[in-house]
Amino acid sequence: MSEAVKGLRRFGPDGLVFALAILGTFGALAVGAPPAWTVAAGCGFCLLWLLRNAVDAYIALRTKKAELEIEARRGGKRVIERAKKST
Repeated sequence: MSEAVKGLRRFGPDGLVFALAILGTFGALAVGAPPAWTVAAGCGFCLLWLLRNAVDAYIALRTKKAELEIEARRGGKRVIERAKKST
């Protein structure tokens, strides 16, 4: 169990998810599930997880850009107010 926790720290949750997908795929093959459907399900799950990561990164990027834009507007207003006071 301690090795699993070390691996989780090193590879993050993505490594855990992909490891479980691989184990699930090979486990299903071991009990006699149809190979084509089993591999397709494992690959589909991994693709969905990658899509989830891409959407999550896109949302985080948009949020950060919006926060920076708001901060820039606030800073710009301060500069304009200082310029008006000094003239």
